[in-house]
Amino acid sequence: MEAHDDMMVWREEPLGDTGLQCRIFCCSLWAIWIDRNKGLHEGKRSMGYGIEAWVIRYIKEMDECEIKKLTKESVNMEWCPLNESDIKMNFDAAFDVPQAKSVSAVVARNASREILVPKTVAHGEVASPFTVEAHACLQAVLLGKHMGYALVIIEGDMHQ
Repeated sequence: MEAHDDMMVWREEPLGDTGLQCRIFCCSLWAIWIDRNKGLHEGKRSMGYGIEAWVIRYIKEMDECEIKKLTKESVNMEWCPLNESDIKMNFDAAFDVPQAKSVSAVVARNASREILVPKTVAHGEVASPFTVEAHACLQAVLLGKHMGYALVIIEGDMHQ
């Protein structure tokens, strides 16, 4: 037996043949490394059970990611020109979570894709990203109504 052979045996023992053991071992080393750095730089250290709980949560989250399909299938939709009498409203929004504020923007276009009316509205005390998009959509509806159109095509970009 050569000097490096015992190292190879030791290295393979904790990992075993299963991927789970390997992930637990590697995540544990990573968690210990993070805890060591926090101790050195921030003066914060975790107890062993805190590191263990973090490793278990992390591996569980990674397993759930493998189960869920993380990519969204895109549907290839072709743009169809509008009729001369049609109008299209595109809306979008930005959300500042810490301040619970948002800004919504609406652009009205005709069949020639010319911008007829741009509109921007600031909102305060907004609860969630969904609410932000709902405000933006409402602004598009109100703008179409204000312009006197009975039929308006409204398009947003909310991805959930």
